[in-house]
Amino acid sequence: MKFVITGVLMLLGGIAHAANPYAGMGPADQQRMMMAVQKMKACMEGIPQQEMDELKRRGEAMHADLKRLCAAGRRRQALSKAMRYVREINALPALVKMQKCTAEFRKVMPGGMPGGMGSAMGQPVFRPPVDEKGQGGADICSNL
Repeated sequence: MKFVITGVLMLLGGIAHAANPYAGMGPADQQRMMMAVQKMKACMEGIPQQEMDELKRRGEAMHADLKRLCAAGRRRQALSKAMRYVREINALPALVKMQKCTAEFRKVMPGGMPGGMGSAMGQPVFRPPVDEKGQGGADICSNL
């Protein structure tokens, strides 16, 4: 679990550094952000490791399935499968908990959460780059 939390924090830290979130932030804002990160970390530690491992396993299996479908030229089927998967994982207790854990951080993070994560409470944690009709400016197969 610590590995997953450390990885999430490193990813967020790397993205945050690249976006320079501290530009224009005063000491009070920086302190609020650091407290939000600490709360998020403590909350994420409450997610059972087996649930995190299951999410990883399912994600890797889905990625392999989508690559196979795309390689076979079955883009529409890959898109449909990806959309079902996104709806399915957004309802999983571990991801619901992750969304709750990151809520405070999303409030203080300049520009919202990076990496396609929902930027307001109530949005799905993960959103695909395209919708079910293929709209959104990205091809599901080109994002694998």
